[in-house]
Amino acid sequence: MTLRWPDDDPRWSALLAPVRTVVERAFERLEPRPEALPPVLAGTPGVLLEVRPDGVALDPALLDGLHPADAAWIARMPEELHPLALDRWRRTAAVVLEGAVLEALSEEGPPAPAWWRAARAVEAVDRAAPELGVLWPALADWLATPDLGIGGDAHRAAWFVRWRRRSGSGGAWIAPTGEEWLAFATWLSERAPAQAPLPLPTTAVAPGAWIAAPWSFRHVRVEAGPAGARAIATGAAVTGRVAPPQATAEIVRIAAGERATVLVAALE
Repeated sequence: MTLRWPDDDPRWSALLAPVRTVVERAFERLEPRPEALPPVLAGTPGVLLEVRPDGVALDPALLDGLHPADAAWIARMPEELHPLALDRWRRTAAVVLEGAVLEALSEEGPPAPAWWRAARAVEAVDRAAPELGVLWPALADWLATPDLGIGGDAHRAAWFVRWRRRSGSGGAWIAPTGEEWLAFATWLSERAPAQAPLPLPTTAVAPGAWIAAPWSFRHVRVEAGPAGARAIATGAAVTGRVAPPQATAEIVRIAAGERATVLVAALE
C-alpha cells in the first residue's frame, strides 16, 4: 500500500516522505485495517485528525514543526521525561495509522462511551508500530494525574484497551465492573510503568481526599483513629471521609494510629 499526500505544497512531502516506509510497513500489521491506506489530506487548523470520505485529514500545524499538543505535554512534564514526547514525524505516522484504523471501524455502531473507538485505534497503532511510542506520554500523564481520569483522551483510554486486550476482550465495548476498573488501576500503577523505556515516577498520592472524576482513580493516604479503621468497597467511611457511590476501594486493615495508602477507583 502506497502512502499519498497533497502535491500542492512541498512541505507535505518533507513531512511524509521520511515516514512513508514506517507507515506502509505498519499498515500491513494493523488490526483492524481498511482495504487500502487512505490518502493524507490537508485538514482543519487545530484539529489533529479528521477521517473524511476521501482520506485522512491532518492538522497543518504538523507542517511547521512539533505539534502544539506535544509541545504542551513537554511543557508540563519534568525534563527527564521529555524524550518520551513524539516528534512531528512520529506523531504524523501515528495519526495517519490511527485514521486508517478508524476508517476500518467506521461501520460499527456507535460505541459507549464515545472515546472507546478512538482508543482502540491508538492501541492498534501501538501494537503495529511500537517503535513510535504513542502510548508512553499518556502513561506518564496517568501516573501524574490519575484523578483526572480518561477525560475523553483517546491516548489515556488506550491503556484501558491494552489492559482489556490482555484479558481477551479488547474489541467490542463491555462495561467494566468496579472491581475490574480497580484491577486496571492497580495494573496501570504497578506493572505498566515497568515496560516504559524510561523510569517513570510513581503514581501521585493524595493526602486524604477521595475522587470525583469519572473513569479515574487515586491513591489516598489514610490514617486510622484510636479504634482502627478499614477501607472497604463502595461508599466506605475512612477517617470521616466517604468515597463516592460509584467508587470501589481496596480492602485494607489499619491498626489504631497507623497510616496506609488506599487505591480508590471510580467509574462513571
